[in-house]
Formats: sequence, structure tokens, C-alpha cells
Amino acid sequence: MPPPPGHAVPVKQQLSDANLSLLGTHWRHSGPGERLKLQIDQTAPQSFALSTQDLVTRLLKSPTTVPFVIELKNELAIDMDCSAFLDCILQTVYRFGSKRTIVFTSFNPALCTALAVKQDTYPIFFLIDIPTTNKSVPGDVRSASLQNAMHFARPFGIAGVVAACDPFVLSSTLLAKVNERGLVFWKRPENMSDEYDKSAAKQSEAVLDFLVVNHR
Repeated sequence: MPPPPGHAVPVKQQLSDANLSLLGTHWRHSGPGERLKLQIDQTAPQSFALSTQDLVTRLLKSPTTVPFVIELKNELAIDMDCSAFLDCILQTVYRFGSKRTIVFTSFNPALCTALAVKQDTYPIFFLIDIPTTNKSVPGDVRSASLQNAMHFARPFGIAGVVAACDPFVLSSTLLAKVNERGLVFWKRPENMSDEYDKSAAKQSEAVLDFLVVNHR
């Protein structure tokens, strides 16, 4: 698929310009100036079609100043279906995304690499759950630790890693290694239902590129 007109902007510049430090829960826009996080799940053709149409609706109705963080999920093991899934999403974003800042995320490393091969316009972040890895791909070593995630991300052009693990915040050395590799690190809450609290302010003082909180 040919990329849209224009050139890719460095990921840190994109994210800094967009001020993506606060994210709403998926399919939620709290008001002017807030950020919208989307989740697209391909579990069946009909649900995929509905999700894509919903994405079109959100892109058209939301102000272009609202950045989108799109989490992709694909539980189908067929590579062709995965490719078609991503092609459809990219076509939708290219057509209706305008000049909006858009970031892709996924717990599935195969989706991350495929998306990186297909385009270099939008940043891609690899999501990992440590230590439970409930949402990560079961048995995939790339999701087993932050170190493995870093080794996976850089060679494939993945912009960074998003993890829910408080010990990262306590280790400036560990986070510095992430930055040394040219990766961006997002810290998200252990439970996305948790509301913003005072601990978020303390965490933001650590060497974090972005802090994801549930904003209500």
C-alpha cells in the first residue's frame, strides 16, 4: 500500500506536539482537548466491519486537534487475514485521518512488525504486561520482559514500549537504557479503571517519556 502524501515526522516530535500525556479509555472522548484511545478487535468479519465503520465515524466527528491512540487486536492466526486487516485500517486512516496525530499500539508483536513494514507515517508502540502478561501473546518471549521488548522493537522500527509496571518508575537506570536505544517509553496504570491520583504526579517525575492515566 503506498504511503499518504507528505513525509514522516520524528516520533518524539509528533508526540510532544500532541501532548499525549493523558489518554481517555477506549471509545471515549471526555471533552475539548482530551485524547481519544480506540481499540479495534478483529475476532469476526462482522465485528471488524463494525469497528472500522466506527473508526470512520470517530475520525469524521472528532476535531482534528484530538490525537488518536489506536490499539489493534487480531486473534486470527492467518497471515493473509492479518494483512488485510491492517490494510483496511490503514486505508481508513489515510483517507479520513487528515492531519490528525495518530499512534498505533498492540500487544501482538506480529501486528506491530507487519504495520511497521506497511507504513512509516504513524508511530507504533509495543504493549506488554509484566509480570502477568495476561494481554500479551501467551508464550511469546518478546512480551516476557522489558529487555526482550526493547530488543524486539528497535530493529523493526517500533517507536517504543508501553508497559504497566511500577518498578520501572523506581529505576531511572533502566529507563535511561530505554532512551539510549532510541525508544520511547510510556508507563500505563496497572488497572486502566483506576482514576488519576497523586501517585501519577510522582511517577511523572521519573524518566518517563509519557505517563498514561485514566482521565475522567
